[in-house]
Amino acid sequence: MLAAKLADEGYPLPAGSVTMVHDALGFLVSSGPLTQEDRWEEDPGGSPFTLGVTVCALVAGAGFLARAGGTSPLSASESAYVLALADNWNERIESWTYATGSDLDAKYNVPGHYIRIGAAPNGDPNAAWGPRGFIPIKNQPGGDIQQPAALVVGMEFPYLARLGLRAATNQRLLDTITVVEGEIGQTVRTGRAYHRYNDDGYGEATDGSPFAGSGVGRLWPLLAGERGHFEALAGRPVTDQLTALVQMPVPEAHPRAGLGRRRYPGARVDAGTSHRLRNAARLGRGRARQTRRDANDREPDRAAGRRAQPLQQGRASSDNGVVLARRDRSRHARRRRL
Repeated sequence: MLAAKLADEGYPLPAGSVTMVHDALGFLVSSGPLTQEDRWEEDPGGSPFTLGVTVCALVAGAGFLARAGGTSPLSASESAYVLALADNWNERIESWTYATGSDLDAKYNVPGHYIRIGAAPNGDPNAAWGPRGFIPIKNQPGGDIQQPAALVVGMEFPYLARLGLRAATNQRLLDTITVVEGEIGQTVRTGRAYHRYNDDGYGEATDGSPFAGSGVGRLWPLLAGERGHFEALAGRPVTDQLTALVQMPVPEAHPRAGLGRRRYPGARVDAGTSHRLRNAARLGRGRARQTRRDANDREPDRAAGRRAQPLQQGRASSDNGVVLARRDRSRHARRRRL
């Protein structure tokens, strides 16, 4: 995606870039769509974030190689196959990451919501997976705990809009906002801030001592920026998130000496500052520069005449996208089914 973006902007690329992108596409095709780790490097499976990035990487990579002309190692038929596979995985994002009828949905009076990550199939055809499976919650005092995937929410889903795969006005995204604001959002002195996910244990211990394998999840500036980015995409003000970033991380009161001070973990603050600047620039634009033009027409609701048959949610059948991507591409993935 970086190579495609740089090429779109007219920047020269180093020698070997075409081969590198070709090899990267081959890796995604052979190993996707699910990943061994999520964006936080904790759990395997499929999240709206990792799936969305993978789909857009296929689309961007195929387009990049097509524009390479005679130097492209990708044939026209191979390029068409990569795009068909991207569409195939894109149409299954909800089957892997969208829960309906859960306790959280009842709590917030919504029909469904995007989850943090769907459980990966484990080889047992009768085992629940995706939003009906169980995922480990790491960094807990007694070791990992297993939670229903449908009850764990995070800020992965806004990337579907940020990447152009779903509209920011998509009702499923808006319903998930309702759940997320209630479960992991927190009002701070200057606005709204967010945790990585509910029951997160990555942070200092409850007594203020340093993280040593377990602790209490903290508010992340990065996530306030991502939440504001989504508001900008929907054409709404980002003031709550932008002002929260000004004072982030938020100091938390503890009797332990020093815990009243602001702590600035470098990666969190650098990413948060980046989002603060982006959101400030978007106040008058309502547009996300990271949305790829070549992905904008791939949202199922936008693609008139290309309807997909939904998967049986939560079961690893012989027609699910994981199996399909590895052994049955000739019959399904070559068709543009969205």
